[in-house]
Formats: sequence, C-alpha cells, structure tokens
Amino acid sequence: QECAALLPALDGARIAGARYIEGDGVGDCGAFCREVAKVCEKNQSCDWLYNCGAERLLIGSSGEVVGVADEQGQEHRADAVIVCGGVGSRALMKTAGIFIPVYGMRGYSVTLPFRADARRQWVPRKAPPHCIVSPFSLYIAQYGDRIRFSSYGELTVRREGTPELHARLDALVKFLFPRSEEFLDWDAAEHWHGDRPLTPDCQPLVGLTARRGLYINAGHSFNGWRESAISAKLCVDVIEAGTNHALGPIYQPLVAMDRMKLV
Repeated sequence: QECAALLPALDGARIAGARYIEGDGVGDCGAFCREVAKVCEKNQSCDWLYNCGAERLLIGSSGEVVGVADEQGQEHRADAVIVCGGVGSRALMKTAGIFIPVYGMRGYSVTLPFRADARRQWVPRKAPPHCIVSPFSLYIAQYGDRIRFSSYGELTVRREGTPELHARLDALVKFLFPRSEEFLDWDAAEHWHGDRPLTPDCQPLVGLTARRGLYINAGHSFNGWRESAISAKLCVDVIEAGTNHALGPIYQPLVAMDRMKLV
C-alpha cells in the first residue's frame, strides 16, 4: 500500500509486496540519445548519418583500418574508427579479421500512455520509482504520462521479433494488473524489442584492437546506458594516448580486449 501511494499503478495489482529504494531512479535512454545528438549538432562537433548502416571496414595497404563502407557502397575515410554497434559489432569486426564474443539476448517491452481521463488519479505528482516483479523479472518504469513494462531474454539470430513473446508480455501485464484497462490506453500500445550485446563476463570491450586505427566500444551487456559515458571517455583516452594503458589500473583488466586474449 505504501508503494502504491508512490506508484498508483500498483493499486489493485496481484503483487504480495514491494520494496522502495529512495535513491533509485529511471530514465528514457532514447530521449537521452536524441538530446545528446541535438547538443552535438548545435556545437557543430559532428555530422550524423541516419539510415546508413555500416557494411564493412576499409583496410589500408599496411593492414590498418582507414574507414568504413556503408550499405550504399559509399566509403567514409577516417583517421580512427570506433566500432560501437551493439550486437552488430561482431559482424563488422569480422570484416577486419577480428573476432569478438558479443552475442545478442533479446528483450521485449510494451509502452502505454495513461488514458486522458485517468491521469489525475493514476499519474504520480512527483518522480515515480520503478519496480521489478518477481518471479517474472517484469521491469516497470514510468516516464511522465507513459509506463513501460519489459521482460524476457531470448537467444536468437533472427532480426525479427517473436510475436508470441509480445502477446505473452501483454497477457502478463493484464494478469498482474487487472485494472490496467481502466487507466492505460492499450489501443496506443508501443511494442519494441532490442538485443542486449552480451559478452561472456558481461563487461564491455573498450580500447585498442589488433589493427591500427581501429578501436572498439561494444558489448556492454545489460549496462549499456549506465556505462556509456565512462566507456566513451575511456575510449577517447586510449585514442589520445595510443595505448590501452590509458584505461588505467582499474578499468584495463575489466574492459580491454586482451583480458580474453582477444587482440
């Protein structure tokens, strides 16, 4: 009941109990990335190429990486290339003859807006907490007048999602929250799936590779957004110093490729 006062969506749910962690919080990583892009464009510090997938790495006469070729066959030359393509990093690195153990574990989510006539009652006035429902590993996070439910870990090589898992997630939410149709607009539900780029030890691969001019910042497993800022800073430090020693004594054994004998 105390948690339901903080997150009204829990009222009437088939949940025996809950734990509130005051210092915890949630955020929208998609919105964060879009705002970062706007800042970079405003500062004229980069150019973005949208809907332009990277097809292969370009190798120079001395074996160094000199750029990237996109899906349309256009070549983009560069002094340094950082591969940070999530699950797609493995295929891209393979074009340079480098293997990385990054595999996808697909997660599913459904995001629903609150019904306009129910927002006053169901949307909390202050920043709401998030919660995890056990034993289903159902993650619940509220973003303003939207609420997101996510779950599942699917090992697959298909690019398409599994419709049955989307339907199962909807059914799980409706079972746990029998009053959900009172305050959520299911007709406006947004279904999404994405692949978590897992490594064997769930730590990212950051820094130099065996080819000059080629760097990596991928394989963040479940902590991509959480670790994005520090791993980006570490990668820049390595590029500027020209050595993985720039990762420092704490991070080098955790994130450098040579920890897995991958160079």
